Amino acid sequence: MSDDVVQDFQTSLAAKRVAARFAATQTKRANITDDNTLDQLVDMEIESMGLEGTPDYEMMQPVRDAAEDFDVEVENVLLKWIKSNMDKFDMTHRLLKRAKKPQHVVEALGSANGWRTAYLYFMEHEGHGVGTWDGDWDRLFKDHRATIKELSRHMMQKTQRDYQKLKDAMTEAAFSVEDD
Repeated sequence: MSDDVVQDFQTSLAAKRVAARFAATQTKRANITDDNTLDQLVDMEIESMGLEGTPDYEMMQPVRDAAEDFDVEVENVLLKWIKSNMDKFDMTHRLLKRAKKPQHVVEALGSANGWRTAYLYFMEHEGHGVGTWDGDWDRLFKDHRATIKELSRHMMQKTQRDYQKLKDAMTEAAFSVEDD
């Protein structure tokens, strides 16, 4: 085997190990703006690149800023979608019974998934099949299969720019590693 193939395999294996370790340590409260979550996501990026070490402290501020922007964008895009699609929700469900405004529905969705909406959409962008698909919201939609597919497609398209900004900041932080 060529050295490139071996290196690609080792990098892929390292990334999978880090992702599994990260998933095992996260609670239902994982939030994209939480420092611990961001540190672990950057560690995953570092290991997936085959690097070792700790990112330069100053390089983490752009990651935090981008995470905050992504978090806000996810909520804004979700709110706009909900405003246009209130009829797709089962407003008789106990989490939605008191929801009178679209913002109340956003809060109910956040409550249903442990306030980790942006984190789940980040992971969906990463190709890990969570986000809208994690099952926490199924019971809140009248026709959950069709609605989840539609919402997922909408969220991926509308949050792509801020996801890429966050991903780029994480990559820059990963390239700034200092040997421990």
